[in-house]
Amino acid sequence: MSDDTKEELVVEPQAEYPLGPDGPHKDIIEQWKTQYAPSQLHAFPMTDEAEGYKFVIIRTISRNEFVEVQLQQAQPATFEDWLVDNYVLFPDKDTIMTWNEEAAGTMLTIGEQIFKKSGFLDNVPSIRL
Repeated sequence: MSDDTKEELVVEPQAEYPLGPDGPHKDIIEQWKTQYAPSQLHAFPMTDEAEGYKFVIIRTISRNEFVEVQLQQAQPATFEDWLVDNYVLFPDKDTIMTWNEEAAGTMLTIGEQIFKKSGFLDNVPSIRL
């Protein structure tokens, strides 16, 4: 991301719509904070050159939830759908599916973000021994 792009990602926590006019109202975000631990909630932008930023709000997946889905033997093609159904708080799945028609990797990108924020994909560099 260029420095110019970073400047556009201003979040105003006190605003009625902290993520912009197309985002959820601050009261809904506060409701999620009471329903889930605030450390479980993350917002990240999905860029669209024509329309600017679209934000996705997710919650992290716990180890117990991950083990439960593994025991149900979710197939890889449906696993991304399961993640979106259960861990994306905003926008709704129908909206995300329209994004997926434009960019095939949308669901995968969202799934990777959920895993990363849940501690499954760690970007800590390793040392070759």
